[in-house]
Amino acid sequence: MKRRLLLLPLLLLAACEPAEPPEPTPGQIAEVLVRQTAELQDEVTKMVNEALASSDHCAEADTIAAGMEMLAGKYGALAVVWERTGDIKQAMQAKGAANAIRAEERNLRRRCR
Repeated sequence: MKRRLLLLPLLLLAACEPAEPPEPTPGQIAEVLVRQTAELQDEVTKMVNEALASSDHCAEADTIAAGMEMLAGKYGALAVVWERTGDIKQAMQAKGAANAIRAEERNLRRRCR
């Protein structure tokens, strides 16, 4: 009997263990990525504007290029998620944006060597 009483708290703990949260849907993932991409886009735009206002815009080139790399990655992730949801048009636009940002980032690094 004592053994059974010792197992009772363990059984109660196992029964009260929280359930796994449901996995987010591709639409929910896309919403988060769109928000993060917009915030990152604002930050990169602000860095570019500040660099252009200074006399030596190449001084901040590495920081701007890093931000652009992150932004291209976000657009690439958005393309994958939108492709998964079946929104091919937006997926293609996101891929195009990612490629354009990567090209501009390479040009920036090349100009400011």
